[in-house]
Amino acid sequence: MAGGLAGQAIELTQCVSHDLLVPAQAQIVVEGFVPTNIQEMEGPFGEFPGYMAARDYSWFMEVTAITMRKKPIYQAFLSQFPPSESSKIRGIGWTAACFDYLKAAGFDCVQEVHFPETSGSFGVCLVRIRRQKDDDATRILDYLSKKFVGKMAIVVDEDVDIHDPNAIYWALSYAMQPHRDVRVVDIPLMALDPSIAPPGASRGLTGDKPRMSGLLIDATRDWPYPPVSLPGKEFMEGAIALWQDLGLPELKLRKPWFGYNLGSWSADEEEEAALAARGDYYVTGQKQRGERRKLD
Repeated sequence: MAGGLAGQAIELTQCVSHDLLVPAQAQIVVEGFVPTNIQEMEGPFGEFPGYMAARDYSWFMEVTAITMRKKPIYQAFLSQFPPSESSKIRGIGWTAACFDYLKAAGFDCVQEVHFPETSGSFGVCLVRIRRQKDDDATRILDYLSKKFVGKMAIVVDEDVDIHDPNAIYWALSYAMQPHRDVRVVDIPLMALDPSIAPPGASRGLTGDKPRMSGLLIDATRDWPYPPVSLPGKEFMEGAIALWQDLGLPELKLRKPWFGYNLGSWSADEEEEAALAARGDYYVTGQKQRGERRKLD
């Protein structure tokens, strides 16, 4: 693999205590044996879910020699409560891998994928799509459940910022119904998750594997919605310009920061909104007066 990445064969040298070849330019070479019929206790270690991993039996290495360069560089990173080095690295890798996984399967509607660091860049998978077919979100969730679901996979519409938890809460609150849009599926075991079994019980590393499940949530809108209840873009841009003219602190805009049409808005309603913006709201009042109805 190293040669493939470098584009040429790498220089090798003989081990000190074994009849094996190793990279000659390696920073550190650790030689030894890994018994296949014995395990020893290790841990506990801090882990990416944000908890200490339980002490357990695992494989070990009987070291026979250590060689190194002068002033060698030892590369390592911390895995602990997120965000940490491991969650950052995992997030970059999983985001790219999951995006490619979906695109390679023909899901051209996928706009963006995100694994929040607060989930250890594992527990929550967020996918933003521009829906082309009614079942796009369902098919994406089914495909994610085979490999990338984590603990919870959520698909949202293209106007939802998947990097903003508040936008996700908005989508979960009003773009889906749990009885219709949420499913629970079995997923591959991730033994470092402390919720799968109590302390002392098998976590699947060396004994029986407990069940692990994932949540699939389609948080896309199933039909045309009323407009977002904010002033139109032109009004908000005017407010931003006024804010800047007053020399106030720089704004950090979050989506949605202006109202927009989501398909369920009639021409009459559009006209009435324009009348109100011009101050001619009384015209609408006169119209509605003529549309009064008497209650029985």
